[in-house]
Amino acid sequence: MIEAKLLALLLAYPPWYEDREEVGREDRMKSIAISLTEASIKATCNDGVEPDCERSWPGTTWELVTLAADLGWHESRYARHVHAGQCRLHIGECDAARVYGTNKFVALATSPWQLQRSGIVPYHVWTTLAGLDHASTLRAAHAAVRVVVHSRTSCAKVEPWPEATIARYATGRRCSWRGSAKRAAQWRRVRDQFQDWTG
Repeated sequence: MIEAKLLALLLAYPPWYEDREEVGREDRMKSIAISLTEASIKATCNDGVEPDCERSWPGTTWELVTLAADLGWHESRYARHVHAGQCRLHIGECDAARVYGTNKFVALATSPWQLQRSGIVPYHVWTTLAGLDHASTLRAAHAAVRVVVHSRTSCAKVEPWPEATIARYATGRRCSWRGSAKRAAQWRRVRDQFQDWTG
């Protein structure tokens, strides 16, 4: 049920304005929905299969999966070329940075969730997250959920938690950020709208 609701949510987001996926968009969003659902269920120990599961997310699975989905949309609009790892570095996509002393650029962020290398996403994992194939998407979703969980844990004493978590995710270091209130308001609308969706 979560996966079906999440797919409806992902398909409801406006696509990246340059994407012309007349064929394949629904399949790509379905891969993201499956991947995010699996990662979120694992973080909330909601599958009932692993008796020794250690819950890392204090809220509901639905809160986590919708927050991760909304963050992905804000970060990349789920643009196909970003998902594929084909960022236009010369215009700054994927947090592109110029290689010192050259005219070459490198991406500092990858996947639809624009993840950067960190202790949560080490380099050997980070290099495997871009790609339209399901395995890459699944790895990226698991990494994104770990970063969302870490963001909430890092700002556990700051209320309201959605704003603090979004701020930490966006900045990588702070529990406050001027854009977090607007994003949190959108996330609450999405969470509530699709929680009630029964189509």
